[in-house]
Amino acid sequence: MKTWKRKLGAAALMLGGAVLLGGCGGKKDPLDVLRESGTLRVALVETGAPFAQSVNGQPEGIEPDLARLTADALGVQVEYQIMDREQALDAVIAGEADLAMGGLTAENGQSRGCLSSVSYGKRFLYLVTKAGDYVNSASDLDGQAVGVSGSISQQTLQELTVSGNIRIISFPDAGQAQESLDKGEIKGFFCYQEEAEAYLEDSTMLVQNLPFLVWEEYCAQASPEQTALISGLNVLIQQQAEETADGTEAGGSQ
Repeated sequence: MKTWKRKLGAAALMLGGAVLLGGCGGKKDPLDVLRESGTLRVALVETGAPFAQSVNGQPEGIEPDLARLTADALGVQVEYQIMDREQALDAVIAGEADLAMGGLTAENGQSRGCLSSVSYGKRFLYLVTKAGDYVNSASDLDGQAVGVSGSISQQTLQELTVSGNIRIISFPDAGQAQESLDKGEIKGFFCYQEEAEAYLEDSTMLVQNLPFLVWEEYCAQASPEQTALISGLNVLIQQQAEETADGTEAGGSQ
């Protein structure tokens, strides 16, 4: 699993500098208020590995790691609230959470008036069918029932179905979708890469990476007032991207 290094650098300076600037004109900066509270409140959507999942009751993955790095830069603790997508965005808008994370795209945030960070991860989609049942284009699914993994967002589903008359059936997980496929109730099912990999060695199943399939790019969401928080978060994300490009991930040169 990809991890986020605990190397704060410029992000800590940016977040700290924003706090020092807070309070100008008699009004406290939202980041200043957050730091004084001692807690970074994160509304987290659990979409599974490698992004966000519970392990022994504790959130783990790329997004919880990034939230902890942000909290460290601010000198505060992280408090997680586990929610679905809409609840997480509601919490940010209502001021009940400072950040919403977990399989949220820029489009998710924009639809609710949130401020999005830059993307910190991309998740690809695959189509799993019975062996030999090849799909060449979206039109091959026209008029068919197709399953989807339950964690795929509504915006993604709209993009998947816009080019054809496809009936979508949502399943809690890929295993239940496979059962429906085996019974002939669906032609196939869309799922994420880590779910699709489980079927690569199954001779009865076919995993297809199709040109018309979209991907999801994930961003953290905050209220429009939290510009300094998002700016600092963007620096952390950029630092990690640069370290990865330089080969300084685990196993690379230091």
